[in-house]
Amino acid sequence: MCDTLTVTSTASADAIALFAKNSDREPNQTHEIVLRPAADHAPGDRVRCTTVEIDQAAHTFAVLLARPFWIWGAEMGGNQHGVTIGNEAVFTKEPYDKPRGCLYLAALPGPAPL
Repeated sequence: MCDTLTVTSTASADAIALFAKNSDREPNQTHEIVLRPAADHAPGDRVRCTTVEIDQAAHTFAVLLARPFWIWGAEMGGNQHGVTIGNEAVFTKEPYDKPRGCLYLAALPGPAPL
C-alpha cells in the first residue's frame, strides 16, 4: 500500500506545508514526470483519458505530475497554486456498481502522449 504524509503550514516550524507520497508499483513500472504549462482551450475541446473521453476545461493551470506510463492522469503532483494530489488504494469488500469513469483523474491539460 502507498503512504502519504502531509504537514500543514501551521504545524511546521518554518510555517511551510509539506507533502510526501510513495508509490507501491511493480519494480519496472515507469513513472513519468510530466510538466504541463497553463493553457486555454477552445469550447468543445475534448480530452481522451485512460478509458473515457470528457469535455476539456476552458482553462487549465500549470502542473508538475508523476504518473505511471500507462495512464492519463497522475498518481501524485501539484499545480501552480500549490494544490497537491496523491492517490491511495481503497480496499473494500463492498461491490462497486458504478459506471466506468476516469482513472486517476487529474488536471492534465490536453491528452496525454501515447
